[in-house]
Amino acid sequence: MTFWVLFAFDAVLAAVLMAFFFIGIGDGTISSFNIGLWLTLLAVAGAVLGGSLILQARNHKRIALALILIPAVPGLTYLAFVLMMIIMQPNPH
Repeated sequence: MTFWVLFAFDAVLAAVLMAFFFIGIGDGTISSFNIGLWLTLLAVAGAVLGGSLILQARNHKRIALALILIPAVPGLTYLAFVLMMIIMQPNPH
């Protein structure tokens, strides 16, 4: 159960990454200068999702969970930060 929740969260992260990619292609901020970085990011996201599914299917559950945790931990940390800022509404003076 934990694997599938984290897998879904990572899939949402990959979808957000792809959305930023296509927005960047559309507005011209992704150019030949930085396309290599973007393609690497998209390839790593796909490799994590695909690799974890393959490992899960071959009954390597701990390795699959460890692989899926690599992007999930920073993503969940950032989500917690954003939610904290929304809830607490800090007032800068």
